[in-house]
Amino acid sequence: MASSYSVNEWHHTDTFAANDATDLLPLQRTFEDMNERRKKRHRVSMVAFRRKQKNESNAMAAEHRRLVHEMKTLAKNVRAAAARSSRDGEETASVDSAATAVHELFQKVVLKEADLAADKGVNDVLVYDLKPGWRVRFERGEPSFHFHPFTKDEYDAALEGFEKKLASGMSSVSMVGTFLGWKVYRAPLTTSVDNSVVAQVRLAKRVHCPLDVFLTISHRKDKDLSPILLTPVGWSIHQRHEVGTQVLQEFGAESCVFVHNIPGPDKHLRYLLVSRRAQYLLPDGRRRMTATMTGGLRVSLTEVDETSIDVVCDRWAGCQNAMHADYEMIQWAQFANWWEQTVAPASLLL
Repeated sequence: MASSYSVNEWHHTDTFAANDATDLLPLQRTFEDMNERRKKRHRVSMVAFRRKQKNESNAMAAEHRRLVHEMKTLAKNVRAAAARSSRDGEETASVDSAATAVHELFQKVVLKEADLAADKGVNDVLVYDLKPGWRVRFERGEPSFHFHPFTKDEYDAALEGFEKKLASGMSSVSMVGTFLGWKVYRAPLTTSVDNSVVAQVRLAKRVHCPLDVFLTISHRKDKDLSPILLTPVGWSIHQRHEVGTQVLQEFGAESCVFVHNIPGPDKHLRYLLVSRRAQYLLPDGRRRMTATMTGGLRVSLTEVDETSIDVVCDRWAGCQNAMHADYEMIQWAQFANWWEQTVAPASLLL
């Protein structure tokens, strides 16, 4: 049977509904006010965050411009000094030291650009006034940088200055032991002007591998055999395939400028290398090959006879601290052994 309600009953029900809706209005307004305050705080926080990010980006960009300007001024001075030395027919220490300063400053420019590129608030537009030059990009998407090319005078002076510095530093090495047949020489750790800890090591060994065989293999596996001068703590030679390498300039078949980019847990380790390889005859008719990379490395391969070569490898690097220096020296010894196994047939090794 259908239910029936009186007019008074319907009115009573409607009154309850109206009262419930009225009671809910203040609570709804309270929630709306809370949401609005939360949104406002978020907007204020985001404005402050963007302002801080913009200030930091502007500061990095300003520091980058300062470094670029300083680098250009130094490079101009090097060219002028080199021209004067050429006219006078003599080399000066000022040219070498200025060229070294240009190279070190350029390394700072590259690192600063990596920081700029890693910052999401900065794009390529910030790196604007570096002509002539070009943007260097890596296959794996690592932060790019703008390369400002070296003149031939800057290239030569950087190498000559480094070779003199290396020769002076290696005079203090003394033998500390052997590692898989390699004689290991080491200099006491020193601190450079930028507070990095300088590690210096010499590795020497006679390897039963004809020089011609070595030259053939080294040209075929040039990229694989290129040494990594400085690596983060914890890095292994088995991660070599992760290293990005690009040739940036060539001054002949055996002279170039290239870059290494090594991915790390926190940031990329990147450095430029000015490199030169040379071959010449000794007075007794034996051949010698040398390879030099600023940063630094110098390898000397001297022909003993038709079956053997004497290898001397000088390594030098500025490290974060003493622990990093010890780690690098272990890496250098391991690389020397790996290099030997790669270039020399196993049956001919000592």
